[in-house]
Amino acid sequence: MANEELKSHLRQLQQQLEDSRIGADDKNLLGNLMSDIVRLSRGDESVQGDVHASFREKLEQQATDFEQHHPTLASLLRQTADILGKMGI
Repeated sequence: MANEELKSHLRQLQQQLEDSRIGADDKNLLGNLMSDIVRLSRGDESVQGDVHASFREKLEQQATDFEQHHPTLASLLRQTADILGKMGI
């Protein structure tokens, strides 16, 4: 269930990124994070180290950065971080 919920949120996040007016650097950062999250959720062992906490921290930091100008994107980032926590990531 959490995996399906994660997929749904990643799709929503992707759509919101496409629709938002954030800078290219932020879009690239979030796109890379999303790719790594998908790889982790599939059990890809090429993603190593203490990445679980760092993903959640990066998502939370981006959510904080976007809170004022992109509240929907910030909310989706926080929801994604919550789902990752439920999955043990």
